Amino acid sequence: MPKSQSYLSRQSRQSQAKPMESIRLIGIVLLIMWLGFALNFVTFGKLNDWLAVKPRELFGLLGIFTHPFAHSGIKHIVSNSIPFFILSLLVASSSGLRILTSVWLWGGIGAGVGVWLFSASHVVGASGVVFALNGFLLGRCYFYPSLTSIATAIVALFLYSGALFSLLNFSVAGISWLCHISGFITGIALAFTLTKR
Repeated sequence: MPKSQSYLSRQSRQSQAKPMESIRLIGIVLLIMWLGFALNFVTFGKLNDWLAVKPRELFGLLGIFTHPFAHSGIKHIVSNSIPFFILSLLVASSSGLRILTSVWLWGGIGAGVGVWLFSASHVVGASGVVFALNGFLLGRCYFYPSLTSIATAIVALFLYSGALFSLLNFSVAGISWLCHISGFITGIALAFTLTKR
């Protein structure tokens, strides 16, 4: 068996042995997101001004790291929380918590950098991380096909193929196409680099 596949199989066995640990970690991150949403509500939107990615502004660089924890409204955070939980669980169960946290971190940074460099408006929300998770699952299936990677990619496609088609439409008002495509591309790159051995 190739080293990369052996490594992935070992990671899969380790993560499957502790499903509650995965759920607990994902839940903690979601709790932080919702606390950020609540704090933004009680501060009348001022917190989002601090956490948002502000394109080509020096202060806006902070948002590259913080924008996934800020959301513009209840519909926004709910629409991100559900796929974030499900896709994170798929990554954790197939690749382990260590890789999951790397996809979260670098997916958010990749999405934020794309927005900072090329967007015309401020951006908040975890959708870039969600697309990074999706890109990782699909990229892992392509680069390192196995029963596990194919199964998780099929589940991701079945649940969120509609979201992927949105990548073809970059003119929807109120949606940051740049954040989505940057996160998705980062996720694919991570599928190759994080699992390459």
